[in-house]
This record gives sequence, structure tokens and C-alpha cells, in this order.
Amino acid sequence: MKTNYIIFILITTIFFGCEKPRNEKKQIEEELNATPDILIDSTDYFDLKGFSRYRTKIIEQLFKEATDKNIKLELLMDKIELTLGEEISDETKDIHNYLKTNSEYWNDVNYYLNNINDSIVKKQTKKFFQKQENSYSQNIKNHQHSLEELESKKQTIKDQVILIKLAITGKMMNNFQKNELPDIKILQNLNSKLDSVILETNEFSKLN
Repeated sequence: MKTNYIIFILITTIFFGCEKPRNEKKQIEEELNATPDILIDSTDYFDLKGFSRYRTKIIEQLFKEATDKNIKLELLMDKIELTLGEEISDETKDIHNYLKTNSEYWNDVNYYLNNINDSIVKKQTKKFFQKQENSYSQNIKNHQHSLEELESKKQTIKDQVILIKLAITGKMMNNFQKNELPDIKILQNLNSKLDSVILETNEFSKLN
């Protein structure tokens, strides 16, 4: 229920905003109920050469049309791409380099400790460096927790992007399914014609 509520709020905010004039809301409603432009003439999507490509990209193509038509949605997606990409990478570069350097150092320490032949000296030295490593681990505890929290939020945003794409393109496909459903009479007429042909063939298909 919580996820559905979040998606509802996102889509409502993106498409309707807080307050809009009645005629603008009517125009938006008509646009939301219209068949997507890329599906108005969908013949090309169902040819044998393009079918597999269409299946893998239809949601992205529909979503691109949605972002092209809605500046708020486009800005939101641009913001997400920037935040999850260059911004986080730039802002966390120092801490990642710091952690990597220290990790390599402690690996080297263990390597050197393991090469000490004197067991008593090895034990004492290991105890000394273990205390240092424990102190280091305690000092970076909050940093690591923040990084884990950051990664968790990145995954949450990525999940939200998937849900947004599915929610918006789902509505667009629903419009296509509702607006572009071919008339059943065409199939019914064809079936009637085939019934007639079958009846005609009966005269010549008897073995006796």
C-alpha cells in the first residue's frame, strides 16, 4: 500500500501539479487519455525484423515520449541521473579513496606480520597492530554507516524510477488498448466468409 501511495503522489504531482486552471486540467486529462504518438501507427512494431527489438524497448520509447511532453517529469529524471551519477561519484570520491588506501595498508600489515618467524614477536606485534586496526575501524564506523545508507537510498531511487516508468507507461498502454482495439466485426465477417467457403468445399470433399 505504501508503494502504491508513493507512486500515486508522484504521478499526480508530475502531471497535475498543485493548482492548475480548469481548462489546463481538461487539456492535460485529454492528453492523458490519448493514444501515445509512437503507437498511433504501430504497424512497424509488429514486423518480423523489428519485433524482438520492439519488445525490449517499448517501455523506454513510451517513457521518452512521456518525458518529452512533460517538463516536470523530464527535469525529475535529469535530476535523478545527475544525482546518482556524477554528483554522488564526485562527492564520495575522497572517502572511497581513503577507505581503499587503508584497506590496502591493513592487507600489507597482515602480510608482513605473517612473515615474522619469531612466534613471540609475531604475537606481540599482531596484538599491537590489531589494536590500531580496531581503533581505525571505530573511527570510520559512522562513515561506513553513512555510505551504506547512501547505497540503500540509491537503490530505493532506482526502484522508484522503475515504478514510475511502469506506472506512466502502463497508463499509456491502457489508452492504446482502449482506444485502438480493432472492431470485432472485421473478424466476425471473415469467420462468416470462411464458413461459407467451408460449406462450398463440402460438395467436392466427399469420398463417395
